[in-house]
Amino acid sequence: MRRTTMSFKEIYEITEIFLKEINYEDKRRNDKRGRPRKYQYSFILAIFLYQTLKQYSYREVIQEIKQLGHEILFLNDYYYRVKHLDEGILKLLLEKTGQYLARKNKDKNSNLTSK
Repeated sequence: MRRTTMSFKEIYEITEIFLKEINYEDKRRNDKRGRPRKYQYSFILAIFLYQTLKQYSYREVIQEIKQLGHEILFLNDYYYRVKHLDEGILKLLLEKTGQYLARKNKDKNSNLTSK
């Protein structure tokens, strides 16, 4: 499967499902101090995966997400949130995304051979 065939919507759905499966709770979410975060952790993860998949720079991915019609954060806010992502969760998410792609590719190949 080419890396450009996966849409942002698919990546976002995968990240939301993954975070529900591992019962991830954002630590800052329950913190009463400071301004509440406007963008969900799953949205930031999805943008970061999309950026990695498409090999975009930070600025390019922000522009792409805006063109897709999503309300997006500022470049410096996005960079800060990415810099503070949990590496363990990123590794698990990459494994889960790989499994999803392998399953999708297997299903696609089985449909082609059955025709």
